[in-house]
Amino acid sequence: MIRNFILVALRNLWRNRGYASINIFGLAIGLATSIFIFLYVINELSYDRFHEKSDRIYMAWISGMMPTGEVHDAVTAGPMAAAMIADYPEVQQVVRLRKYGGFLVR
Repeated sequence: MIRNFILVALRNLWRNRGYASINIFGLAIGLATSIFIFLYVINELSYDRFHEKSDRIYMAWISGMMPTGEVHDAVTAGPMAAAMIADYPEVQQVVRLRKYGGFLVR
């Protein structure tokens, strides 16, 4: 029975080669896109999760208006680290990371 279904499907694919190739190409593009989106989401959700107390890690962001529109970035002013420790008793440690050319400076 299944052999018959496979034979009929192959005959229809062969008879309608143009439509079959378009549909198979679309299916491949859709699956590849879904896989890339899934991998991106998994990467974003697992960011900094290898730390023991990962639920206590936060990232400071800055928002601003540029001529091209609103900009959000994980860049803050230099003295902000000392100010956060002084002003917020909940903050235990602060680390500033900066990309300097091709290097990451800590």
